[in-house]
Amino acid sequence: MSIYHMNDVKIKVGIDPLVCNAKILSIIKRLSSDLPNIELFIMQQNSKRLAEEIKAKNLDIALGIFDHENKMNLEYTQAFNINVSWVATQSYLDKFNAGATTLSYQDFCQQRLLIPASLDSLPFDEAKAALQLWHVEDIHTILSLCREDIGICCLPDFVLQHDLKNEMVQKLNLSFSKITSNVWSASLIYPIGSQLSPAIHWLRGQFTDIESF
Repeated sequence: MSIYHMNDVKIKVGIDPLVCNAKILSIIKRLSSDLPNIELFIMQQNSKRLAEEIKAKNLDIALGIFDHENKMNLEYTQAFNINVSWVATQSYLDKFNAGATTLSYQDFCQQRLLIPASLDSLPFDEAKAALQLWHVEDIHTILSLCREDIGICCLPDFVLQHDLKNEMVQKLNLSFSKITSNVWSASLIYPIGSQLSPAIHWLRGQFTDIESF
């Protein structure tokens, strides 16, 4: 649906930082070009908080990683997949895994795992038996803790890109996992029965057209 030549548009959008890569920012930039008079409110919070704000009708639409509970009584649309990796510093691996980047299930469960606080029940089945879990709200704090040899972490590849390129962290291979590439699924949620404005329809279309990253 076209959004050109519209005036006095006001929309409220929620975006989980775990899905906010350069492609998302590019869409927001195009929105600002096509709707120069838009009044845009962007909330960046974890997906649990965004679902609460949608249910309270404080947001028009939200993009995040929502489990079944946070999709209940809401409209939702699958958007795209996000490639993620478990990583650690080489110095951490030297200390706790004899330098190897492959972890057995027993070795994995002995590590301190650093995970996003909002994903307690999502894609971390392999972490349920871990002896120590740290639930951290901010993804950049998680990465900073990992850099300081506090533990191993699982984050989107776009967040890890710089550190992986500069060999500040190493990708881990979980020998017990049948999944060769970890992905998280991003979705859009909005209130049931809501009349989405042309601008929100445009955003929904742009977000769902994104290829996995």
